[in-house]
Amino acid sequence: MKRDRMANKRKFDEFYYSAENKIVSFDKLNEDNRLLYENKMFCPDCKTAKLGFVVKQDNSYLRTIPPSTHSEGCFYAYEIVPTQVAIEYFKELSPAQIKNRLDSLMRRLCLEKNNCSVVDNCLNEQDNPLLLNINPPTKKKNIKSLREKSVNASFGKEDDGELFVFYGKVKFNFFKQEKNEYAYLQILVKDKRKFSINISPNAENLPQKNKEYFFVAIGFFLYKLHKEKYPAFQIKLSRADSIKWKEIHAEYKE
Repeated sequence: MKRDRMANKRKFDEFYYSAENKIVSFDKLNEDNRLLYENKMFCPDCKTAKLGFVVKQDNSYLRTIPPSTHSEGCFYAYEIVPTQVAIEYFKELSPAQIKNRLDSLMRRLCLEKNNCSVVDNCLNEQDNPLLLNINPPTKKKNIKSLREKSVNASFGKEDDGELFVFYGKVKFNFFKQEKNEYAYLQILVKDKRKFSINISPNAENLPQKNKEYFFVAIGFFLYKLHKEKYPAFQIKLSRADSIKWKEIHAEYKE
């Protein structure tokens, strides 16, 4: 059964701005510029459901404006998949299946995000990589949605332990412990350190320093607090191979 995203207590971290045919981060929206975007904000996935800006002192947000509805196959219209169900779902996938899923997620969230027309971006349930049929093939379909979150979005303690599909443009640094016991990738967003991901010390084909990449990963957000009292965000992968990066070439650079 489909429901509006707010029924799932999900927030829109971005929106489709029809006047300029592009995706805009929610963080750029405020009371001073709201009239610029008013009546021009739509669901960032299907681009058909109209959104409104609700202003509250402690928690402003975007919501779907009735009677506007999301298109078939738009992941914002479905209930969030329970975390344990998602873990079991991905555990059963073969390496080839998880690779295909990541390839599809990268196309939808990175390569095509600002390059699709409204019609092109309205996929059906089967084509949307953010939707999962959690029932066995012999039973009636039960479609649930993964949660996506741009690396440019705001993260906080309320996200701690939550499962997301992370995506965006990033740079990487690779660090390995001296005794070769562990290693991690440091992820930089707009040249600022934001996340780290533990990986195998023997990992091959690592991203190169100072190059920009499209990035997708399925994993858990972990909020940590260091002695210096600044947040150090970590991503714990749902499985070791649930991460993908692709070097950004000239046609995709801003």
